[in-house]
Amino acid sequence: MSSCEKDDSFKDQAEDSQINATESGFYTEYVESPAISKNANLTKQLSKSLTNPENVMGRGERTELTLHTQIAKYISSEDGSYHSYTFHVSNTPEGEGLENVLYASSDGGKSYRIYLLEYPYTEEKMINSFLPFKPLDFKGEHIAYYPLNEESKTNTVDCIMVIQGYCAGKQNHTDGLLHGYPCPANQTISSYLDCSITSSGGDGETTSPGIPYNPYPFNDSSPDGSSSGDGGIGNPSSGTDVTSPLYLPMKSVIRKLAPYEDEAEEDHIKQCLSNNSMLTIPLDMFLGENPTPEQEAFGKEAIKAKCENSDAEVDFEDRVILHPTFKNNQKAKCVYDKLKGLSSTIFNDIVNDNFGSSKKSQVTFKIATTPNGEDAFTKGRTNGGISRYDILLDPLVVSNSSTIEIALILIHESIHAELMDRCVRLGIINAFDSNGNPNFTNTSNMYNTYDALFALLVNQYKNYGGNNSEWNHDMFTVLNHRIKMAQNLEQIHPWLNDGSNDFLTNVNNDNLNIYGDFTIEELMDYISWIGLEGTQEYINTILNNPLEETKKSYVENAARTEYTNNCN
Repeated sequence: MSSCEKDDSFKDQAEDSQINATESGFYTEYVESPAISKNANLTKQLSKSLTNPENVMGRGERTELTLHTQIAKYISSEDGSYHSYTFHVSNTPEGEGLENVLYASSDGGKSYRIYLLEYPYTEEKMINSFLPFKPLDFKGEHIAYYPLNEESKTNTVDCIMVIQGYCAGKQNHTDGLLHGYPCPANQTISSYLDCSITSSGGDGETTSPGIPYNPYPFNDSSPDGSSSGDGGIGNPSSGTDVTSPLYLPMKSVIRKLAPYEDEAEEDHIKQCLSNNSMLTIPLDMFLGENPTPEQEAFGKEAIKAKCENSDAEVDFEDRVILHPTFKNNQKAKCVYDKLKGLSSTIFNDIVNDNFGSSKKSQVTFKIATTPNGEDAFTKGRTNGGISRYDILLDPLVVSNSSTIEIALILIHESIHAELMDRCVRLGIINAFDSNGNPNFTNTSNMYNTYDALFALLVNQYKNYGGNNSEWNHDMFTVLNHRIKMAQNLEQIHPWLNDGSNDFLTNVNNDNLNIYGDFTIEELMDYISWIGLEGTQEYINTILNNPLEETKKSYVENAARTEYTNNCN
């Protein structure tokens, strides 16, 4: 294949998922079934059964190889003359290491050389291959490959090069290929494997090329100037195919998520993971070696969300799930991403840090009808001390709201979730009803804590008489959260404001504005009061001051009519 641009299927594929350059002069990326299916020549090859080579490490009883074709490692050369796909073999016998099947382009991508690759890895080593700064060490190991079709038997390559490492200087996959989890390697690791030595088969064993370790990739000499003895890798077209180990840690994830409520839950989790195999990689990294009950709970929640709708987005780092209704709403998702992109804000503190660092909570953003017709509602759930919160935004409200109003809603409801979560951990809230409203504990427990936030929450609870429906909103003002909301709105404003339809200019030039010129700080301060009208602080500060009340009402209307409705 002389150029990627000459084959529309590969051009479409490149547009579908991010390609990351490696130090080797190749690009490596994960591609999923929609992109894979666009390659008609590859799809035709995948439809053919692969016969298992006889007597391959005692695996002769397996007559065919079964590939997991929902995901592949796609590698292409910088000049577009070469590409390959690597698939995970899903019917490798237990304890037999890792098997991949490599499809290497031939004749300009019209056909493929197909090889079975065997890595005698332990499960721990396979898992470590995805961890930052954990390069695979091939020393003392025999990695073998076997031709599986006539194309690979009659056009034998001299070597297969293994590339490990992704992202090439990027901290995160911005296109969501790893579902929000940090990139598995902050630097690219490439290994040139010298294939000039072949194994000497004996006692009836099948002979195959052997691949010893070489620590100095793509150079004729080592970093200290001594010769590496391999003579360099050369170009794939001169007899080298390129792959990257692909391990789907499905069995590892299933084991780590145990115990299950019952056999039905375990079967459901297995089926969901089978249908969403890409999720296993970040999920396994998230769970670690010894997951906590909170990690297990969020892992199961993430799997169920993807199973319900594979378009759901899971952010393991911050333990946030974006329901497809939210993720696919361009305006809401755009505002959310801009809020997440700011540092040192109350939204960032809560969503990026609090829910991430607490190890106990998770939040899901949805666009859905609220229980009692509210503009937005935070629905709580708790089980065994592990709390979850669904933040619901009414569809009509999202459609009609300006971007600054949506930003306010997201910040406001995130604070609700955070405050309820702290109450759950203190035992102040013991459960949530079917609508997600909290049930409060009737207790005389004395709390001793140096955390001012906890202490204030406890004090607020002690004064709760069963008729204070604004208890959570009152905490906004007690803890200065409203002021922080106003500051957050000021910070996000430059990222949401339409310079050609400037909000401040529109307000100050408005014929209905009888209050004189406002500043952005003043406008955002008034906007931050929206939704807090029942609090004692609002009554004291705004409601009991007629001028302030009319100003607030004017600004609230202006936030809808004078602020842009579009987010780009």
